[in-house]
Amino acid sequence: MARRRETPQTVIHARTDPIRIVPLHLPAALALAPSAPPPQLSYRGGLLLTNVEVFTAFWGAAWQQQPQSGLSQNLNQFFDVILTSALIDQLDEYSVAGKTIGHGERVGTTIITAPVLGHSVSDGAVQHMLQQEILTNTAFPKPNPNTLYFVYLAPGVAVVQGGARSCQAFCGYHNDVNGQIVYAVMPFPDCPGSRPSKSGRTRPTPAGRARAGIGRGGAGRAAPGSGRTPAWADPPPGRAAPVSRP
Repeated sequence: MARRRETPQTVIHARTDPIRIVPLHLPAALALAPSAPPPQLSYRGGLLLTNVEVFTAFWGAAWQQQPQSGLSQNLNQFFDVILTSALIDQLDEYSVAGKTIGHGERVGTTIITAPVLGHSVSDGAVQHMLQQEILTNTAFPKPNPNTLYFVYLAPGVAVVQGGARSCQAFCGYHNDVNGQIVYAVMPFPDCPGSRPSKSGRTRPTPAGRARAGIGRGGAGRAAPGSGRTPAWADPPPGRAAPVSRP
């Protein structure tokens, strides 16, 4: 039987905020990529979430029914454990004078059913939803310096951010609204680039987004022209950096 020739996959980079995304799992592309030099991190004065307070928002009516309702419960239980675990202890190396990173907690959860999602949603729409829910929904906590909102999208919904689309260019990312509302977006991992590989690696992961969100960028830097001050970054400034890694 003749074998179909596979077309090489192209890695599409987001136009902005390269440190805030989780890349797709593309083994062939990774094998051809040159090794990156070891990062030389320095603190740049950006936000650090010292005792993170995670609030989960499951967007879409699908989260009200099985199997998604059971999954949402498991994710909440995961945060209850991970935010007081040794994984958070490892982040102490990113503490600075007057800002010591310690254990956090999950402070609540909710399901968002309006506005109804189509097949895709923009990052701007995510920001608008968060702002509206904070203003009008008593279940939503008001943001404080430690609040981190986790937005989980229903199956079949992609997110468009920085000129790129999830499942085509990335799996998940974290961002902020004017430095006041810090959030992570987790599209449902129902595309090949987000599924577990043969090595067992899976993207995106809640733990990785939590770690990156706490350090507001971790091992990377804000995109040129973004106007944002990163927390920890790899100098020199003004050049694209690798994405943050769990």
